[in-house]
Amino acid sequence: MKYATAIRDGFNVPLIGIPESATLETCDCCGETIGLSQSTFTGTQVLCGKCKEPDETKPTDTMKTILIAAFALLTINLHAADSKAVKWIDSITVAPVAVIQTEGIDGASTFGAGADLGVGINKYVSVHVAGYGYETDSWGGGAVDELESYVKANLASFSKQVVVVTAKAGAVWDTALDDYAMSVGAGLDLNVSKRFALGADYSIRAWFNEREKDSLLRFFGQVKF
Repeated sequence: MKYATAIRDGFNVPLIGIPESATLETCDCCGETIGLSQSTFTGTQVLCGKCKEPDETKPTDTMKTILIAAFALLTINLHAADSKAVKWIDSITVAPVAVIQTEGIDGASTFGAGADLGVGINKYVSVHVAGYGYETDSWGGGAVDELESYVKANLASFSKQVVVVTAKAGAVWDTALDDYAMSVGAGLDLNVSKRFALGADYSIRAWFNEREKDSLLRFFGQVKF
């Protein structure tokens, strides 16, 4: 029989007569099932190794609040777009998006799809919120696996502004892993008409929780209002 163990004063102590399966605990913070030797009792909670770390090792809720606030602001602006009182809105864009997320820049890739909503501040700068769902578990994950909020800027244009080189920078919230990243990238827009454009952009994302950098390639068709 494999006996359970417990760490006490730095020593791994076997609990003779107690099977390992009888010492499984559930972390009160994240809900993960852990063995007794991997758990820590704080006096009020049972915590796993990740959750017992000080709060400063985890990203705060500030970025989550920013992303949610940006999404709410964008939604309000969509309803108010026809109002003359909203003078700073130059345009509103809606775009279905196809994405390819690649681990570690050149690792395994995961396909996904989503939508992008944007508000143009002027003809050069716009603010966007996008949501993506990935094919993990045969598309059986959450409805939105990632939320992204970013600023997009037109850097240069060619052929009478038909071809536009863009740059983007923003923040990403992985809703499944509750992780956050900063992203920077560049792209290319092809203005097919005054109201419709095709585009692609590529971003590098640096995650907060000791997670390897990854990249996101997006393809989209954008309608402007």
